[in-house]
Amino acid sequence: MAFPMLVDRDFQVSTDLQNIASNDSIKISNSQRTLVINSRTARDCDEWTKNLSNLTEQAKDFVNETRSRFDSYVPVRANQLVYWFINGKTYMEAVAKAW
Repeated sequence: MAFPMLVDRDFQVSTDLQNIASNDSIKISNSQRTLVINSRTARDCDEWTKNLSNLTEQAKDFVNETRSRFDSYVPVRANQLVYWFINGKTYMEAVAKAW
């Protein structure tokens, strides 16, 4: 696999036969792409499914059904220190100061 798969609000893991070709396959999809993983055994398929379900549970802030402001994949976080940068010059000055 040579590409990242974001765990976003459209992230889904499917193992039912209607969506994939084989009993031992897993279909993983998000808002950008779909990936089908063919495993060698049913046990491998179950292990992948269990681990992906665990991942989805741990990333529930990114997977929730509610839409964030500006249609962002990131959940809204209150009381965060932020800076507003208009151009790259002030951003690079802040980076240099932070270093």
